[in-house]
Amino acid sequence: MFVCVFQEGTSKFANLDGKMTNRRQIGSSAQGTVPYLGIFLTDLTMLDTAVKDRLENGYINFDKRRREFEVLAQIRLLQSSCKNCVFLTDEAFLQWYQSVPSLNEEESYRLSNEIEVPCEPSSGRTQNPTVIITRCPK
Repeated sequence: MFVCVFQEGTSKFANLDGKMTNRRQIGSSAQGTVPYLGIFLTDLTMLDTAVKDRLENGYINFDKRRREFEVLAQIRLLQSSCKNCVFLTDEAFLQWYQSVPSLNEEESYRLSNEIEVPCEPSSGRTQNPTVIITRCPK
């Protein structure tokens, strides 16, 4: 059901830079239950930056407002649909997750730099961590 809602919502928008066509193709393949929120936020950002608030004659661009409303309506629809979802506990995953050691801030920063080296060379001073990996409270 969520994939259908997602496809319907994205098919209403103009193809501003070719991403919508790709999204429809991705949406037609097997997806998870809830679409990535970033897709909707990207739509809103694209609408905000690519479409003017006012028409050349000074009138409000109601087409832009309508499309923004449609994106927000799709988000609201997904939020209300999630109330009917039932999530089952995966004990194997919980055991694995709880066995993963938590890192302090310094360890997290060091590991983050090993995984993705910072772009700027070090100036000799200690940098504040930009990524912190923590365990969520139970």
